[in-house]
Amino acid sequence: MRKKLLTNGNVFKRTDGRWGGVVWYMDEQGERKRKSFSGTTK
Repeated sequence: MRKKLLTNGNVFKRTDGRWGGVVWYMDEQGERKRKSFSGTTK
């Protein structure tokens, strides 16, 4: 079984000027997980 995306994700500008993103997905065991990341460019 593969990971399944639950949302298209969300990208936003953080207060420190960096960009952040969040994606919700379902893992191989069927558990709902969140992956977040950030960077200097969008």
